[in-house]
Amino acid sequence: MGQKRGSLSFQRPFCLNNSKKKKFQTLLILLYSCNFFIYFKSLQRTYTVVFFFTSLVIGKLQTRLGRRIMSFVFDCWLYWKVYSGYGYRASANSWQYYKSNNYHPLAYAELLIQFPEMQEELVSFMEFGVGYIGPFSFTGALFLFFGIFQNKLINFVTKEAEDKVIQENPFSRLSFTSQSAKITPNIHGAVALIKKKKQANSFARGHISLDSMNVSKNDRNFSHKNLGQSSVGYFDKSIIHSYEANANVIMVTSAEEFQRKIAESGSLNMDPRITDKDDEIPQTSAEFLIRDKTKYDELNYSHIFLTPRGFFAILDVVICCQMYNYCDTILPDFLQETYGYEPYIISLIYIAQNAAFVSTCFIAPKVARRISLVLCVILGQMVQAASCYLIGPSMFFNITPKIYLTIIGFLISGFASPFTLVPPYKELELCLSYHKNKRFDPEAVQDIVSGVFNTAYAMGGIVGPLFGYYTTYFTNFRTTSDIQGLILLASSLIQFFLMYLPQRISEARLNNRLRDSSTLKQSNQNESLIKAKLLSLEYQNKQQKDLSETDSMLEDTKH
Repeated sequence: MGQKRGSLSFQRPFCLNNSKKKKFQTLLILLYSCNFFIYFKSLQRTYTVVFFFTSLVIGKLQTRLGRRIMSFVFDCWLYWKVYSGYGYRASANSWQYYKSNNYHPLAYAELLIQFPEMQEELVSFMEFGVGYIGPFSFTGALFLFFGIFQNKLINFVTKEAEDKVIQENPFSRLSFTSQSAKITPNIHGAVALIKKKKQANSFARGHISLDSMNVSKNDRNFSHKNLGQSSVGYFDKSIIHSYEANANVIMVTSAEEFQRKIAESGSLNMDPRITDKDDEIPQTSAEFLIRDKTKYDELNYSHIFLTPRGFFAILDVVICCQMYNYCDTILPDFLQETYGYEPYIISLIYIAQNAAFVSTCFIAPKVARRISLVLCVILGQMVQAASCYLIGPSMFFNITPKIYLTIIGFLISGFASPFTLVPPYKELELCLSYHKNKRFDPEAVQDIVSGVFNTAYAMGGIVGPLFGYYTTYFTNFRTTSDIQGLILLASSLIQFFLMYLPQRISEARLNNRLRDSSTLKQSNQNESLIKAKLLSLEYQNKQQKDLSETDSMLEDTKH
C-alpha cells in the first residue's frame, strides 16, 4: 500500500499545466481513452481506469486462484515494470498499476479473513500506507524481495494449515471470518489420527520380546507389569524401525500368528488387530460432516450495488477519494501562479494533508464503534466541506487568499478523511443483511467487499482529477474548491435524511415495541400475582369459615 501510494505521490508537485490550449481538448479526451501518454494533467491518474476494472475482477478471481499465487505474480510484474523504465509510456504505466492495484484488494481480503475481530483497525492500517517511497529502483527491488519472501512474511490462510489444526483437535470449531464461519474437521483426517494412536498403543503393547516376556506361544495374556515396562521403556523410533525390519520380535499372541496376520494385511504399517469397527466416527463428527456440506448462495456485486446501504457506502468512498485527489492536477499551477512557489515548496504543502490523515486514521475505528457508522461519515463529510472553503480559499465567502489558510484546509481535510473512508467498509459488509433469505460464504463476502471497496476507491481516483482539471479550466481553482465543498455538503445532507433518520426512527420503534412488550409482560405478571393473592385470600377466608362452622357444629353437638 505504501509502495503504491509513494509512486503516485512522487509525481504530484511536478505535474504542471501543459494543456491549456484549446486545440488540445479533443486530443485530451482521445488520449485519455486510448491511454497513450500522460503529458497532460488530466491524464496523471490514468492508471485508475485499469484499477477500476481489475478491482472488480480480482474480487471474484482471488477466491478461485488463491491470494498467495496472485500476490507472487503481481510482485514479479511490478519488479519488471519498475526496472523497464518509469517514463511517460502509457503501456508500462498501465501494467504497473494493474499489478500494484490488484495487490490492494488481495491484501485487504487476506488480512480481514485472518483478523475478523479488528476490521476497522485493519482498514485504517491499510490506509496508513499514504506516503512517499523514494527512487523507483528501490521500490522495484522491494517488490521483488517481497514477492520472493512473502511466504515468510505473511501467514496465508491455507487448507493445509486448517487441516493441521483440525487433526490436532478433530472436534474443534474454527472461525476465520467476521461471520464466525464454522470450519468443520476433516473426518478422514480424524479417523487416520485415531488409527495412528491405536497403532502406537498396539505397537507399545506388542513390542515385548520372548526373552523379556518369557511367555509361551499360546499365552494370549500379558502381565500388567510387563505392559507397563513396554509402554514406557521400549516405545521409541528405533523400536519402530526394528519392528519394520524384523516382525518376529513383536508378539501379540505368538510370533507365527502375528506374522501370518501381517502377511494377510499386506503391510507392516497397518496393525492387523485394528478392524473396521475402529473406523466408526462419533456422532459429533458426523454432525460436523453434515455442516461441512452446507451450500452457500452465489454472491455477486449486484447484491451490494442494489442495496441502499451499499450504494451510499460506495458513494462515500468515491467522494472521499475525489476530495483527496481533486487538487492533485491543479494545485501545483495555482501555487506557482499565485505565490510563485517551486516544486520543492509545493511538495511540503502536499505533506500537510497526508500527515493529518496518518494522525487520525487509527482514531476513526474507535469513534465509529461509539456512534453510528452513517453518522460518522456525515460528520466527516461536513468537516471536509468546511476544509474545501479554506483550501481555495472560498470565493463564495469572499475569503482573501492566504497560503496558511490553504495549509489549514489541507490539515482539516486530512483529519476528517479517515472518518469518511473507514466506516464504509463495514457498511459494505452489513448491507448484505438486506438479503435475509440468502446465505453467503463468509470468505467470499470478504473477497467481494474488498473488490467493491477498491473499485470505489479507483472511481474516486478517476473522477477526482478529471473533475478538478476541467472545472478549473472553465472556472478557476477557488471555484472548484467551493463546488467540491457543495458536493460534500449535499452528500452529507442526503444521507442524513435518507439513511440516518430512517435508521434512528426504526430503532426507536423497535425500542418502543420492546419496551411495550416488557411493560405488558410485567403488567401480566403483576395481574397474575394479584389474582394469586386474591385466590389465596379467598381460600384462607373459606378455611376460616369452615373452621367456624365446624366449631359451631361441635358446640351444638355438646349441648
